[in-house]
This record gives sequence, structure tokens and C-alpha cells, in this order.
Amino acid sequence: MHKYQLTFLLLLFLFPLFLSGQCPDKKWLWERIIFLKDSSKASPKLQLQELLKYESSMHNCTYQNDSTRILLLQRISGLSGEVSEYIQAIDYIRKAINIISLNPHNSSINRNYQVRNYYSLASMYNSLNKTADKIKAYDSCIAVAVRLKIVNIYFLIALLDKVTYLNDVGEYSRSIIYAKIGETMSYQYIPEKGMDIYGTATQYSLSFVIQHVNALLVLKRSDEAGILLTHKMEECKKRGAIEYLGSFYEQYAMTKMQNKDYKDVISYFNLALKYNRAQKYTLGCKVNIHNIGYCYYEIYKDDTKALFYYKKALEYVNTDPNLNKFDSIISLSIYTSIANVFVRRAKFDSAQYYFQCAFNQIKKGTNETEVLNIPLDDFIQNQKVEYLSSLFIDKADSYYKQIKATNNASAIKEAIRIYKVTDLLLERIKTRQSEMQSKIFWRMGTHRLYDQAIDACITGGKQEDAFYFFEKSRSILLYDQIKEQRWIGENDITKQLELKNKISKIDIELSKADPASKYFTELQSKSLALKQEQDNLIQKIKERNPLYYQSFLDTNFIYLKDVRRHILQNHQALVEIFAGDSTVYAMIITNDNIYFNRINKKAYDSVVNLCISYMSDPVLLNRNNQFNLFAKSSRYLYDLIFQHKKLPDGRIIISPDGRYFPFEALVTGFEGKEPVYFLQNHAVSYTYSARFLMNEFASSKRSSGNFMGVAPVRFPEKLHLSPLLGSDQSVERLQSFFGASEVLIADKATKDNFLEKFGRYQIIQLYTHSSDSSSKGEPEIHFVDQPLYLSDLQSVSQPITKLVVLSACETGIGHFYQGEGVFSFNRAFAALGIPSCITNLWSIDNESTYLLTELFYENLSSGLAIDKALQQAKLTFIKTSPGKGRLPYFWAATILAGKTDAIDFKKKSKASWMIPIVVGVAGIFLLFTIIRKRRK
Repeated sequence: MHKYQLTFLLLLFLFPLFLSGQCPDKKWLWERIIFLKDSSKASPKLQLQELLKYESSMHNCTYQNDSTRILLLQRISGLSGEVSEYIQAIDYIRKAINIISLNPHNSSINRNYQVRNYYSLASMYNSLNKTADKIKAYDSCIAVAVRLKIVNIYFLIALLDKVTYLNDVGEYSRSIIYAKIGETMSYQYIPEKGMDIYGTATQYSLSFVIQHVNALLVLKRSDEAGILLTHKMEECKKRGAIEYLGSFYEQYAMTKMQNKDYKDVISYFNLALKYNRAQKYTLGCKVNIHNIGYCYYEIYKDDTKALFYYKKALEYVNTDPNLNKFDSIISLSIYTSIANVFVRRAKFDSAQYYFQCAFNQIKKGTNETEVLNIPLDDFIQNQKVEYLSSLFIDKADSYYKQIKATNNASAIKEAIRIYKVTDLLLERIKTRQSEMQSKIFWRMGTHRLYDQAIDACITGGKQEDAFYFFEKSRSILLYDQIKEQRWIGENDITKQLELKNKISKIDIELSKADPASKYFTELQSKSLALKQEQDNLIQKIKERNPLYYQSFLDTNFIYLKDVRRHILQNHQALVEIFAGDSTVYAMIITNDNIYFNRINKKAYDSVVNLCISYMSDPVLLNRNNQFNLFAKSSRYLYDLIFQHKKLPDGRIIISPDGRYFPFEALVTGFEGKEPVYFLQNHAVSYTYSARFLMNEFASSKRSSGNFMGVAPVRFPEKLHLSPLLGSDQSVERLQSFFGASEVLIADKATKDNFLEKFGRYQIIQLYTHSSDSSSKGEPEIHFVDQPLYLSDLQSVSQPITKLVVLSACETGIGHFYQGEGVFSFNRAFAALGIPSCITNLWSIDNESTYLLTELFYENLSSGLAIDKALQQAKLTFIKTSPGKGRLPYFWAATILAGKTDAIDFKKKSKASWMIPIVVGVAGIFLLFTIIRKRRK
């Protein structure tokens, strides 16, 4: 270029710098910003120098809070990012955000800019590897776009990145919800001129589908994934979007594997490979070949071919620097697979070499302990957590298998160490998850970890470590929920409740709406806005409580000495059960000893199911010779669990795993032909974990009542539920035990009345019908107007309730989740901070229920501890019941879960001397009623 031309251009770019100190013309500044942006002559550094001069003179401008100023700030921020001045970039984009936020009624501001502003903010945080801040910025971008009804490139990328992030941190249920919304809303996208650099609406939609299917596959919902993929593969072919077929065929092959339909699995992986090669998608090819190798490893048990394909996959070299981290995590997974081949071949040294190769993909020379010390944001950034958790668990399992092969003492020590580190890893992952279903999924995935860790500890005689894994295997999410009660104020509880109800209503409307309708799209936008608001509320609660994460990552765990010092101070033993894949483990802790018993799982499950079938069926129990078979089976189960280890008489705490059954009905021996039940020598209570019993439940200073009784008596006709005649009279008799009481009978026994009032009373009694499943697939309790579902159970404030008695059938039953136990109403009440609940494991007749309940309250009101009060009520019931009334069916269903402390309440001052007489007369009346009915 001629030197005069060069001088002219230089002056053209430098001339505006001489204008500092005065406000530039608004129109001229706008055009100047656009010119510089479109020009290829000035470097980002020179542009930045010029624009910063204009910004410094803005205090002299009358238009300092309008769209021109915002455009200037956006460009300064963008240019700062280009020259890697990310902190400066964040500062200027935040200034643009604040101008829009602080001037809501200024007509000279284009509010649509705010979507781009938050997207830009997220990009800067991404450059600094600040994942949490990036996701908050994306959330704001999405929330603003939804509020302004904008579907632009920034909104779609933000939403897609949020969905990807949710998958990466294991928040699969939430990811599916957002992906469905993104798939639908993508078709509203109309590209701006020159802005469609990321693809068409169809491509956005298909990108959301890929993430949707990824989540479905991890959750083992392969049928659902297969149907979606079949439809989308056809759509790709029709619309010419063949670049997505490689991913879809790969995912389709994985659905076939999950369904054990192995016939064409490798063919579909090869088809995926064909399309990825055509697109020159190197990472896709690498994943495809790895999966082919896994087919040979898992399906055909052909280690030689598996190794061939694994090593072939590693030959693919990534050429896109933006995908380096993703390439590393794929290589990590492949090296883990290679290591597992050598574990199966019992070549443990070779296996450890390849496990180290896997760790090298995170950082050369690192290991599981060092990974755990990486800051949480760096740890999560582009690291799919299921790959990391698999690496940790597989490495620990390699030492476990070495134990089985060689009984090597150092292998035992190393296996236990890595299992503990893995457990801490999963604790860290959990802090980034908000959806209960996602947390439950991860807890179910830890079952193998705890199964093998417990076995390794027992093999090595490590009692304290075995207890650690027993405890970590059960109801950790419940423990977290109870801890959250301490952090959340009543205002936040109310807001959460309101949002949950709004989301639930919209979800119901969505299920009924036509997916092709405009109304459906509007509902999805509302649903997305509410879920974003819910996420933001949860985040604010965490930020207001700086000890939140520390609480959830607390490594000061409960020890055996804590059990003996606190829990066994007033109890004689704690029995914990863990049901592994092939072995059931029973841990028995007394003040003097600790025992670990291994039990054959097949035999255990068989006899448990047999005993429950007898206990819960009075007709079967009362048939000729059937009772003797039950008694022998029950005695066999007792011996199977305790293996001739004598328990001290007294109060026993059981922490079960798997299907609940009443230990009270176990037969411990015979006196002549009469069985001796566990109940006769032990007051039994159940707990979710030992740690649950060491919770200091909130003791509210609010004034409270002693007792609230609820008896709907009759139910909506459409439900065809029999009326509970006499329940109103029984609840009134119970009221006579207490001062400061209230009863909700008949029309007053509504769902809303119960939810509004139950948290104000120390003791709640419900006489009603219930079911362990419903149309919503969850337990329900019936009121006079409508059912209360398990997911509906919530309180607008922290309850002062200490005991809930659910005198209804099957209230102690619900869906069982490995690692968390049975999700029943007693657990749901515990999650609200209510320490004790009495429920029924099966349906028993009304008269027996009323009598047993009244006997219990008579004992409780005399000052007995809850477990002792229930034991004495059952013993009195057995002693006074005629004939078959003594069968376990009539008394064993009722169990106590939670704390056993006596309840301190105000005694009823007037006519208290009449209580025993009233109860006695009522008991005699009910006994005669039972006898008369049975004679008929």
C-alpha cells in the first residue's frame, strides 16, 4: 500500500481519539461503532482504545442511558474478550445490563438487547472457567427471553448449553424438561440477517433432541428414546439434515443394547460410523468405534476384539481445538474400558496402568484424590460426571476383584480408600443437582459401590469402615432434606410451595394440550419461566447461607462410638440390613459387641416374601396347618438374620433395606406349640439410618396444640371406598386424652384443612383410606373431598409436630429406590422435620385398628416412650383378643419409624380420672363387636 494511503487510513482510525472530553454526536457514534465492527482495517486493540475514549466522555452526554450507550458497552465488552481482557469485558457488559435493569420505563432503550447481554456475560465467564457464574448468566438470558417472548440465537444457544450442562452434572430429569421445551421453541426461531451462523431452526431442534435422548439413555428409558429416535431419523432424511444421522444411529444402537436386542447393534454402530466419516466428525467416529468394542466386551465376552476396537478408537485425533476437553473425556472412557478388560483377565498391574492413562486425560500424573481437590467449577467444566464416577468406581472394583482372587491385604486397604474417595466425589456432584429424581437416580447407581465396599470391609475386618458404608448406603437424600429445613425460612418455603403448585398446574395443562397448537407453546414458555424462577430461588437460598455447601460436604461422619454414646444410651441394639446383589449383610451393634452376618440373598428374599404373604393374609394364616408353616418360616428368617447371636432384651432399632417387614412378628422360639414373638422381648422401632436418629429436630417456639384427630368417615362416591364407621367416635375418644386438641370429622376433614393445620400440633392422628399407588403412580391418602398424594405433602411453615399416626392401610408402603429406601408417607413426614411416624404395612379391619390405636394412646399419655407404648398396646391386644385376633395380621402391620422419645404435652386437667374408664369400656365394647362379627 502507498505510504500516503496508509497515513490516511491511520488518521481515519485515530482522529476520533482527539475528540475526548466532549460528547460525540449520537447518530455519528452509532454509525462509527457499526463501521468499526464491519471494518477489517482496525485491530481489536485499536478499536477498543477508540471506544473506551467515547465511553469515558459519556458523563457529558444526554443520551448516556439509551440504546446507543448500550451498543457501545456491548462492543467494548466484546473487543475486551477478543484481546483476553475478560474481567474488563464482564465489567462493561454488566454496565449495559444495569442500564436496562435500572431504567424499565425508558422508551429509548431496546430491551431486547438484554438477552444478548446476558449471553455475552455467560461467554466471558466460560472463558474464565467460572461454570456456576456462566450458568447463572444463561439462566438470566433464558428468563429475559421468555419474559419478552424472544426466540433468537442467543436464547437458543443459552438454552442448549443449559441442557448440556444439566446432562454433564447428572441432572437428567431437568435436562429432559428443558430439552423438550427447546425442541418446540426452536421452530419459532427466525434468523436475523447475517446471524444464522449456527444453523437453521431444524438443526437447533435436533440438537435438543440429541441431549434429550442422552438423558433418556442414562436413565434407562430406552423404549421412550427408541420411539423418539425413529421419528427424528425420518425427519432428518426428509429435511436433508444428514449431519445428525451419525449421532442418532449411535443412540439408536444404544437403545437396542439396553433392551438386550443384540441382533443389529453393531450394524447400527457401523451405520453411525459411516455418517460421521462422511461428515469428517472425528470425535463421533471415536465414540462409535469405542462402542463397537464395548459390544464385543459386554455382549460377546470377546476381550481380544474389544481391545482391538478400543485401541483403534484411540487412533482418531481430534482436529478441532474447541473440542479438546470433550476429546479428553472420551479418551478417559476408552482407557477405562481397556483397564476393565485387563481386570477381567486378572492382569491387575496392566489394569492399573490403563486406569492411570485415564486419569492422565484430566491432568498428567493425577489420581482420584487429586481430582477431588480440583475446584468444583473446574471439576465440572466439560467433564461428564458419569464418565468420572465410572472411572473411580471401576478402579476401586479392580482392587475388590483382586481381593477375591488373591485375598491381598494391601488390595483391601486400597479398595476401601478409593471407595471412600468415590463416595466423596458423588457428594460433590450432588451439590449441583436440584431435581429429586436426578438425585435418586445417582443414589441408585451407587448400589454396586456400597455392596462391594461393605464386603471388602468385612473381609478385612474393618468394622468402622463397614459401618461408614452401611450408613452412607441409606437415606442420605432424606438427611439432606432435613438439613435444608434449617437453612430455609418460612418466606422461602412459601415461595417454593407457590412455584411448585404453579408448575404442577401447568404440567397438567400441558399433558392435555395439543403439541402442535399455539396454546401448547405458550404453556411451555410459562413452564420454562417458572422452572427458571424455581432454580433462581434455590440458588439464592444457597447464596444467602454461606455454610450451605460446607454442610452438604461435611466429612465429619457418625462413628460407632457415637451410636453407643447417643443412640444406644436408652436402647439395647441397632440392627442395619444391606441387600447386595447376591448377599444380604446384617450388622448388629450392641453396647458390648458388633457382629456382621452374611446371608444368601436368594434364600433371604424367598423367606421374606413368604412371611409377608402369611402375615398380611388372615385367611391364609388361619387355614389348617398354614399357621405352623408361617411360624416355621418366621423362625427360619429370624435365624437367617441373627445366626444364633443372642440379642439383649429391651428396645431394638431396625434400619431395613428393601421390602419392609415387621421384625415384631419374627418367631424367636416356641413354648410348647405356641410361638414366642420378637415383640414379646423387644420394643421395636425402625429408622432410615442411624444418622437420622442423631438429628436435632427443630423445636419451634410457636404456641402449639397437643393433638389433632382427622376422620373423614365417608369418601367421594366415585372412589368406591367403604365408609370408616366408628372412626369419628374413636377419634373423639382419643381427644379425651389431651388438652389443647382439635378434631376434623366428616366435612371438616378436607385435604386443605389438613395441610393448613397439621403443623401446629404435636400429635396427628388420621383415620382414613390410603393406597401405595394411584393414578399418579405414587402413594395417596384420602380425605373427604380429594386425595393427598405423596408429592403434595408440604407445609407452609416448619411443623412443630413430633408424631404422626396414620391409621390407614399401606401407609408405610411406597416405591423402593436402591440407596434411599421406600418413598412412603412416613418418609415424607420425616423430610418435613417430623421425627416419628406410625404407619401400616397392610390393610387391617377397622375395629382392630381403633382398639390398637386407643390402647397405644392410653400408654403414650401415661408418659411411656413411643416404642414402648406401641409394644405394650400390641401385647395387650394379643392378650385380650379372642382366637384368631392374636394372629400377626391384626397387630404386626402397625410399625413405628423414627425417634422413640416420650412426648411431653400438657395433660388434660378436667376429668382426667375418667380416661381409663372410658378406654376400658370402649375396649370391651369393641372386643364384643369383633367376637360377634366373627361368630357370624
